[in-house]
Amino acid sequence: MKKRTLTIVVFMLTAMVHGWATEAEENFDLNGNPPEWLKFGEPIKVYPSKEKVDPSMVRSRSGDIKHTRNKVTILNRNIEVTLPDDFPITLGVGASLSPDGTKLIINSGDRIKAFEIRKDGSYHPMEIDVPHVTYDTTERGWISNWSWIDNETLMGEAEITDRFGHITLESRIYLYNVKTKILAQLDLSAFRKTHPDGVSIAGIGKDLNSLQFGTGEAAFKAKADMRSPLKVRKSKSPTPAPKTATP
Repeated sequence: MKKRTLTIVVFMLTAMVHGWATEAEENFDLNGNPPEWLKFGEPIKVYPSKEKVDPSMVRSRSGDIKHTRNKVTILNRNIEVTLPDDFPITLGVGASLSPDGTKLIINSGDRIKAFEIRKDGSYHPMEIDVPHVTYDTTERGWISNWSWIDNETLMGEAEITDRFGHITLESRIYLYNVKTKILAQLDLSAFRKTHPDGVSIAGIGKDLNSLQFGTGEAAFKAKADMRSPLKVRKSKSPTPAPKTATP
């Protein structure tokens, strides 16, 4: 009896490990090819601005919501979306509501869930294709912390690390249109000298022509055209990532 029990336990553990490995190979492969539906857009230049930040003209990345570890509350409609315990909501940009209040995206590390919020207050799962890998350069990284900047476009953040995943080499910001499926990187080269460690986006200009970097007294404004449709990049497919890249 003991020998049979041991055999069953070993089989279960083997099946679990195999399941995780398959998921990692299929969904979280830095060296994999871009999905067929993904297109790459021209970079969007971000310029420094001497204008002061006007809080009334800035929309937070989360929208009019609050969240705990497993619950999102849409404040102005008193709607609560509860997530399972195995999907803990990311701290910071854990969730984001689209400006029209109809789409909610929730982040849990490098995983997402999306919901359609209906007029009657009900919410239903919504399938959207979102890239989890940067793909568009030889140095690749994961994209996470997705948030809506308009009703069709998401903003995400990526950190490029060394092959051991210990040291951050570069921080990046991307825009992604869920309808055209175009992924475009924000060109932050104008800030590399003044902010070599990167910048954090606290808010989006309601006119989609500006960004707020930092918070409090350290907040400053930058200009970027995020209102124009993303343009497909004229160059060929992105260069494959080196095989030494490690998640």
